[in-house]
Amino acid sequence: VYAEGQRFERALECYRTALALQPNLAAAHTNMVPALIHACDFEGAVRAARSALELDPTSLNARSNLLMALSRDPGCPPDRYLDEARAFG
Repeated sequence: VYAEGQRFERALECYRTALALQPNLAAAHTNMVPALIHACDFEGAVRAARSALELDPTSLNARSNLLMALSRDPGCPPDRYLDEARAFG
């Protein structure tokens, strides 16, 4: 609800609380990605997306969020992004 209302800092607090209680909650990792991107924490966003994919390798949302995070990261080389996009199919 906080993320949908553009209250990303509060959303991040909630995601972190959820993950402290249940670290293997793939949805929390996945949903955290856009909030981290909004905070310009691109490395954190990529880590969150990769964590979600480790927990649920079939998650299209996590894979999509990984690509979104990489596309916003000014330090991501184009070939790295392309490799991830190809892996997504």
